[in-house]
Amino acid sequence: MENKQTVKWNMYEMEYIGDRVESDLSLVSFEEKYYEQYANLMDDCFYDMRKALNIRPYEKHSYSLDEPTELKENTFLHFEDGEIVGAVTCSETDIRNVAVSPKHQQKGYGRKDTEFAINYMQNRDDTIIKLTATRWNKNAIALYYLHCQGWK
Repeated sequence: MENKQTVKWNMYEMEYIGDRVESDLSLVSFEEKYYEQYANLMDDCFYDMRKALNIRPYEKHSYSLDEPTELKENTFLHFEDGEIVGAVTCSETDIRNVAVSPKHQQKGYGRKDTEFAINYMQNRDDTIIKLTATRWNKNAIALYYLHCQGWK
């Protein structure tokens, strides 16, 4: 029997139309050796949202090492004292999976990682930079819309 599920949630889709963004942040490109830490970060960051929106499995948000190379090649990790505190993926036109460890939230890492992503994509000469967030995720909305100017 095939396992099907229907997930319903409202999304905000934003497009960056602001000025050039400068970032002096040096994030580390994803490598297999970081996978376990990365997977734990993503699971911790998205568990509450996935549970609230009934997106199953609740505890597995991270992609596997078998998933698209494009995602792995464009995922960047933010380390502090040898620990991953944040991550962001810069796909072809979208900033995806901005995540900050729950114990490091409210310290500006999300804003810095988002600015890194915008800068990275601008340096790649991407003409469209989009980002989506569920309406449930009020912290993400505040981060992107209020603290990272230039989104419409």
